Amino acid sequence: MKRSTPDEDAAALFRSAVRDVRPHPPSASNVVITKPATRIRAATSAAPRLHAESLNSVESELAAGDTLSFRRNHIPHRVLQRLRRGYYPSSAELDLHGMTASQAQHALEIFIHESLLSEHSCVRIIHGKGHNSGSRGPVLKNTVNAWLRLCNAVAAFSSARPLEGGSGVVLVLLQGV
Repeated sequence: MKRSTPDEDAAALFRSAVRDVRPHPPSASNVVITKPATRIRAATSAAPRLHAESLNSVESELAAGDTLSFRRNHIPHRVLQRLRRGYYPSSAELDLHGMTASQAQHALEIFIHESLLSEHSCVRIIHGKGHNSGSRGPVLKNTVNAWLRLCNAVAAFSSARPLEGGSGVVLVLLQGV
């Protein structure tokens, strides 16, 4: 008579324990809904447009670990504090990883325009921390910082909390929504 191994015994015991188990039919309670990725379409003439020389006029050379923070003069300071603390939930997201500065600027223009059309009040932009940019510093972070300051549709922006991406992510509060 052949002896069974402990693995064979465990497998037989498991099959015996679950032989009457049947899967539940699908229901609304076990359906996972994921947030759709924001799609970027071709720019429209109504999209906010800025020229490269405008971006260069904003003096803001940031280091990889620096946080972003900005508010328009008419926006109360407490609004910026609430944004910084994650009080406003973001309803759309744009990931700029792997883009050049000009691609990122173009994607930002379209994203902000579409966010305004969709009536999003707070959006999230992932630009990365810039650790792989070498001696150039955080290229995308500087581009995002400069462009958002010049975009009239932006009321305020702040780097996210550390658990939500920290200095590699910026939360943007849009005005006019």
